[in-house]
Amino acid sequence: FITLPALQKVIVSGYCQQLDKTTWRINDDYLFRFKGDRDGFNRSYFQALDRLNPAALSVYAHRRNMTATGVFKVIEPYSRV
Repeated sequence: FITLPALQKVIVSGYCQQLDKTTWRINDDYLFRFKGDRDGFNRSYFQALDRLNPAALSVYAHRRNMTATGVFKVIEPYSRV
């Protein structure tokens, strides 16, 4: 947001690349996505990202699927519209 002053919204995605054993191709499997706006990110504490608990990002509109033990499952990504 600092380097792009006209930017008002952002989507942050996290994925891993895994081998599909049926096709032997590498898939980009999305694990989480967060949507945020400039005001929300300005209220966040980003001076200590190395100590930020990832659960703090759940205050933003998000999509994720985790087991009770914290294992991420593949999700459908947001559309690009």
